Amino acid sequence: MQYVRLYADAAGESHFEDVTVPLAEVNFAPPAPPVHLSPFSPAAHYGFLVGPPGWDGGWHPTPRRR
Repeated sequence: MQYVRLYADAAGESHFEDVTVPLAEVNFAPPAPPVHLSPFSPAAHYGFLVGPPGWDGGWHPTPRRR
């Protein structure tokens, strides 16, 4: 997955950076179909999840408390 990061440097000047995030297919919430998930960042614990076009996981219980 790719996105554009917008950030300011120490002088306050704005910059753009193209970022590529690796994704792996995982069984994130069985019995829903697998999804593509990025590694979690240890700094902020965020991740990207991308499903295929038209994907609908339906109602299901959460696999664990978040």
